Amino acid sequence: MDFSMESSQGFNKDQDSQKFNEEKPSYNLTFDQQGQLEAFFERCPNPDETQRDQLAKELELEPKQIKYWFQNKRTETKMSLPASQAPTLEEVNQENNNCDSDQADATLNDNGICDPMSGSEESPEMEKAQILKVATAAMEELLRLTSEPFLWAKSSDDVGFVLIRERYAKMFPKVNDSLEGPDTHEESSRDSKIVRIGAMQLVEMFLDSDKWVNYFTPIVSKAETVEVLDAGSLTNRNGAMQVMYEEMHILSPLLPSRTFFFLRYCQVVGVGVWAIADVSLDSFGGHVPHCSARRLPSGCIIHQLPNGSSMVTWVEHVKVNDRMQTSPLYRDLLCNNIAYGAKRWLLALQRTCERFACTSSIENSPIHDAERAIMSIEGRKCVINLSNRMVQSFCKILKSRKQDSTPFLEENKNEIKVSIRMNTTPGQPHGFVATAITSISLPVPPHNIFRFLNSTKRRHKWDVLCCENRAAEIAYISIGGANAANHISFIQTLNARESNVLVFQESYIDSLGSYVVYAPIDVTNARRIVNGEGSMVHILPSGFLISGDGREVAETSNGGNANRSRGSLLTIGYQILISSKPKTRHQNMETMELTSRLVISIVEKIKNALKCSD
Repeated sequence: MDFSMESSQGFNKDQDSQKFNEEKPSYNLTFDQQGQLEAFFERCPNPDETQRDQLAKELELEPKQIKYWFQNKRTETKMSLPASQAPTLEEVNQENNNCDSDQADATLNDNGICDPMSGSEESPEMEKAQILKVATAAMEELLRLTSEPFLWAKSSDDVGFVLIRERYAKMFPKVNDSLEGPDTHEESSRDSKIVRIGAMQLVEMFLDSDKWVNYFTPIVSKAETVEVLDAGSLTNRNGAMQVMYEEMHILSPLLPSRTFFFLRYCQVVGVGVWAIADVSLDSFGGHVPHCSARRLPSGCIIHQLPNGSSMVTWVEHVKVNDRMQTSPLYRDLLCNNIAYGAKRWLLALQRTCERFACTSSIENSPIHDAERAIMSIEGRKCVINLSNRMVQSFCKILKSRKQDSTPFLEENKNEIKVSIRMNTTPGQPHGFVATAITSISLPVPPHNIFRFLNSTKRRHKWDVLCCENRAAEIAYISIGGANAANHISFIQTLNARESNVLVFQESYIDSLGSYVVYAPIDVTNARRIVNGEGSMVHILPSGFLISGDGREVAETSNGGNANRSRGSLLTIGYQILISSKPKTRHQNMETMELTSRLVISIVEKIKNALKCSD
């Protein structure tokens, strides 16, 4: 699947890469020079200044070349040690603090990277060597986090495991944290799942920012590889190391986006076992990125299984400063490690892998109704490609900025964000688009809301396209294993005025939430897609995102649950293509108010149908 990527603001990959490469000194050693340095390293891995000067004269090199070569060689040697003998983050920092006098003035942060604002004139070679040490330390911490059960406790919300803070702090003391404040908090979680994809294919995905976005569409809104420091082995990517930028956003415009600037490091740690370690960087190549969150050493361990699948153990550990920006509606989800926890990442990965499996073989997709199932492989690929684009586009509209929208209020004070934009996105209708989004709390279990919105028989109770007429599913693909609710479908609204228009829809549910995303599509284009003749038709999605509210279930005096049916958070996003740009401010406000009223109408219809009106 090939989607266009928006480049992240604040980083120009080509220019940054060119600048880094221009500043980096080029030291090409001869075979003889390399051999003599290797032989000396065996006898003395840490020569003093006098020894380095003597080597420089004998080999006709600069003293700094000798110094950096030994520095890098020591780091490489440590990388090859077993995990139990590898240096910790604190040991790396201590070694940096004990460097020669020409390095002593460099100010080190908690990740061991020199602060460019401190006046240090650190060379690119020194920076790269320090980054290598940071990567090694982060990898060591990740391996210990995944192999030390006593650091973790079972989560009360059934979202995997969470770190026991006291034990973690004792094993991994941190100093000089650059992200502190009264609203700063840590989130940690660990979980494991089997996914239907090969380990090597997964590793390649982690190292490709475009694929990273496409695999984790509900979570990652932007990603960019800022610099590839080491491509790693051609056969298994062992040693691959790169600097990345990432923007994450989920569920609702009421949740702030999170931005990370981090190092990603890949290492083969056993036969058929890979580790991917992530850790934030405070600076790189002269850049001081301003990010809202930090990745503490974390990542995943990938085991290749004999049947072609992989066992993935995921560790998520971040420090964020967004509590004040988060709506009270979603605060429990964030504080309980549900919103961005390890389980959510693994469920998103499972979702993508199931979709890939559906395009490779008919046998990989359960047939619940053979008469309406789309059977051709080419047709399935086109349908899934179009649906991927639709869901990705819908997730992007949820990340609204304050300057892009005007708030309207319902009678019950739920805010509706409304905006009008000139749409030129490929694969979407060009022109002016009005968008309205709101998030509400409902005292109904999440699966009940999903069943209602996903029901073809009850669609007429909320969908304005039906004009209160019933609807019927005419073709579908299952995309979620044995769960028949997870599917992509073409729905015919039995509305005489819209006889040439179908609804193209994807619905998906897992243990943390669900979504129903849909868009109108004309019959001719629908037929082309099902026949495998291309998926680049214009589509403008609307839809729903559903999650639990994150609140703990109350217990009765006898230990039972007083109320297992917790409440839900529902986000509604609706888009309309308008014929022309509103020419006056009054027309603009009229269009926005009309769009807002449509969303209010949908909300009221859902509340009435679920018997939870105010």
